[in-house]
Amino acid sequence: MAQLATFHLQQLNARVEHVSDGQAAIEKALQQTYDLILMDTDMPVVDGFEAMTILRNKGYGAPIAAFCS
Repeated sequence: MAQLATFHLQQLNARVEHVSDGQAAIEKALQQTYDLILMDTDMPVVDGFEAMTILRNKGYGAPIAAFCS
C-alpha cells in the first residue's frame, strides 16, 4: 500500500518520505514538521496508534491520518 500511495502522491508532485516502522516515523517527525503524515496502524516496532500518541504527547501538531492495512 505504501508503494502505491507514494507513486500516486509523487505523480501529483508531492515530496514523499517513507519509513518502514513506527519508531522511524517518530524520529523523522520530531526532526521536522510535515504537511501530512500518513500512518499505517499496523507498523512494526511501534504501531501507528502508539506512534501517533507519542507524537501528540511531544507536541507534534501537524495533521496525521491513520489507516488500517
